[in-house]
Amino acid sequence: MPERPEDPTTGDAAGRSVADDARVPDAEGRAARPACGLCAVWKVAAIVALTAALGVVFTAKARPGSPPEPSAGAGSSVRSETPVPDNPLDGALATGRPVVADFGRGICIPCKMMKPILDELKEHYAGRAEVLIIDIDEYPAVTQRVGIRAIPTQIFYGAQGREFHRHEGFMPREDITARLAEMGAE
Repeated sequence: MPERPEDPTTGDAAGRSVADDARVPDAEGRAARPACGLCAVWKVAAIVALTAALGVVFTAKARPGSPPEPSAGAGSSVRSETPVPDNPLDGALATGRPVVADFGRGICIPCKMMKPILDELKEHYAGRAEVLIIDIDEYPAVTQRVGIRAIPTQIFYGAQGREFHRHEGFMPREDITARLAEMGAE
């Protein structure tokens, strides 16, 4: 039987394929790392994760349409006795009224279904409770702070600012009004 020449891309002289041996020699014949596709997969996953993280950081720093930060230059006599909250949730919690905060996004189907219900409830409970629609893309810090894991999420806060109830997913009008009634907003 004629001797087959060794082919580094398909196997060795014995006819074994690269897959038969867990170790593939490098170009100089030294033993190399195991020949598995997982190393490449992990590298790609790490690159994708880093790219996504950098995108979030740069998006948060330069959000288009956001108002410019006020500057206190020389001769500026702007003074504020009460600090202005940087998100609607903190402002609503400071009112001393019950609060229902709906966290979602404008492109989410259940979020779109909740919007008219929440708009109607905001009008109905004006002066007795605060009804908020908070876009998670506009307020990522508060979204992270309150631990939003799914959208839409409704968080009910009592008049003292403590979380009373949390619900994930679409919530019918009747269920929202029942929770508000339990909190004393009639």
